[in-house]
Amino acid sequence: MAPGIDIRGVLGVLILVVIATALVPTIATSCSAAAACLTGAAAIMVNLVPLFYVIGIVLALVTWATAYAKAR
Repeated sequence: MAPGIDIRGVLGVLILVVIATALVPTIATSCSAAAACLTGAAAIMVNLVPLFYVIGIVLALVTWATAYAKAR
C-alpha cells in the first residue's frame, strides 16, 4: 500500500457499499409491493425510489473519491 492512504476512510466506504448493496433487493421489493396499491403519479414516484437510492450510493462514492483526491 502507498504511504498516506487513510484506511479508515477506505473501510468506511467499503462498508457503506456492502450494506447499501445488500439493501437494494429489500428496497425494490418493498417499493413494488407498495406501488401495487397506488395509481398514477404516486405509483411512478414509488417505483423510482430504488433508482434514486442507487444514485445516492453512486454520489456518495463520487463525493468520497473527489474529497480523497483533493486531500492528496
